[in-house]
This record gives sequence, structure tokens and C-alpha cells, in this order.
Amino acid sequence: MKDENALIRRDATKALAMFGAAAEVAVPALIDALADENRWVRQDVVVALGKIGRAVEAAIPALTAIQDDERIGNFAKEALKEIAGP
Repeated sequence: MKDENALIRRDATKALAMFGAAAEVAVPALIDALADENRWVRQDVVVALGKIGRAVEAAIPALTAIQDDERIGNFAKEALKEIAGP
């Protein structure tokens, strides 16, 4: 998540999303990555947090804080719904 190449950061994030709840150990790094300079990385991070689901309760404050971001706010809202579960 700290590689200087945004495409590598995005690929890492997408890979974590594929693991779902098993990627729980990466949640702190993903929360840090919500501040990434690249909009697309931030978007992928939000999606990954949603896919990890209930295991990412620590991310709820950070996701809540970016809900109004015009670029990734909708993704944050969707991730919050996925975390909350059915």
C-alpha cells in the first residue's frame, strides 16, 4: 500500500478485496490508504473495506467522514451498508 506506483497500490487493494473477511489484518493499512493522494486508490480502498465486511468496524469513522466526498462518497456509503450487513 506504500508503493510509489498508484497502479500497484490499486492492484494490492483489489487483491485484498477478493479475500473478503480474511483480509481483516489489512484493515489498518487500508484505513491509512483512505488518505492516499490518488482518487482511484481511495475509491478501491473504500470498495475493499466494504468487501471485507463486518470485520472492518474500525473503519466506520473514516468511511463516515468521507461520505460527502463528491468523488468517492457514494462508494463510502455502499461500503458502510456492506459492513452493516443484512
